[in-house]
Amino acid sequence: MPNVTIKEIAGKTGLARSTVSEILNGKHNFCSQKNRERVIETAKRLGYEPNIGFKIMTGRDTGTASIIFSQERTYQNEYNLQLAMMLLREFELRGESAYTVIMMLDAEANLKRTRELVRRGSRRFIFLGAPVGVEKLYAFLSSEGLPFVSFNGYPNEKGEKNIKIDYEYVYHEYIQYFMTRKVDFVCLLSREYFDKVCRPLFPDFGLVPEDHWYETPNADTMTGDYTEQSFYMIQDFLMRALNRFPDAQGWICGSDQEALGAIGALRGAGKPTENSQGPLVCGLGNTRPARFSPIRLVTADYNLKEASRFLISELWDKQQKGMCLRPKIIYR
Repeated sequence: MPNVTIKEIAGKTGLARSTVSEILNGKHNFCSQKNRERVIETAKRLGYEPNIGFKIMTGRDTGTASIIFSQERTYQNEYNLQLAMMLLREFELRGESAYTVIMMLDAEANLKRTRELVRRGSRRFIFLGAPVGVEKLYAFLSSEGLPFVSFNGYPNEKGEKNIKIDYEYVYHEYIQYFMTRKVDFVCLLSREYFDKVCRPLFPDFGLVPEDHWYETPNADTMTGDYTEQSFYMIQDFLMRALNRFPDAQGWICGSDQEALGAIGALRGAGKPTENSQGPLVCGLGNTRPARFSPIRLVTADYNLKEASRFLISELWDKQQKGMCLRPKIIYR
């Protein structure tokens, strides 16, 4: 069935097309309230749908949101893709659609892209991770009065508008897991990540951090397919770590991809990947490859359903309270 046009509504109401257009697009005119109500009632009765192209050209709300991946690597994470699909479904249930956008490693380019999304009528923003120049993006959206939230991103000064993943809890549990089983372990993590998340935990166990850590590259420096690169990268660094820590049996990695790569390297070197007490390799994310791996490992599930509900409620209800999401440890 063809779309109802402004010309048809004008014919039904006996008003000029320009007057009908102004009323339907919320512009000020000198039409009486009675005629204004008559136009709106007629438009509803005929099933009038505003042209989205016109809305984009005029910068009006197009009923679209924007799901923003902070960079290419964020887009390649399985849990971010799963969360994005859940969010798209939530937007659909609310009668809205959404752009999905991958940001660049350039602050000015990211600001320009965000401005373009607003120009196209996007009025709600969810950040998955923290793009380069995120402070400027938040400042711009705040100046426009547009709601935004982030998942594992960059909170404002009060910690609001953000879901923070409780990585400290995850790695505390991993260390406790190996300590309880009297297994000598090594963390295969980048310096930045280890210093931020793991190093503060070691005094609680009476351990020296450097005795249980081997530095790996920062994932942010990787280009291309992060999943494949991290899988092979960790194999090389695990073999180096074995030279430094020949008695180590437990391995704590930064993702499931790295954990599976570590398992491959251990098997190739004739080293155990589990013992009678359980797996000897820990990952993160509870991704599909980990769930279906024939080799057992310890991982952590992010509870994305809860994350999705929180992000949507923040956008519409404007609670602005922030949230710390505690993953569930899974011992396979």
